[in-house]
Amino acid sequence: DVDNSGSTNSIDFGYIKQYLLGIIKVFPSSNGMKAADVDGSGSINSIDFGYMKQYLLGIIKEFPAQKK
Repeated sequence: DVDNSGSTNSIDFGYIKQYLLGIIKVFPSSNGMKAADVDGSGSINSIDFGYMKQYLLGIIKEFPAQKK
């Protein structure tokens, strides 16, 4: 939940896309950087974006970082 709204949704997906495109440098939430790293790799990249898309489509039920 990169915007601290209380839910993970398409708005978070949009923020991650904006971050990857360089449109934004920080997320609305102070915890946004950690929340956007859904695979727990220590960086936010296209893999996190892919996992977020899979989550929103219902392909996965939790993020890899939650399993660690």
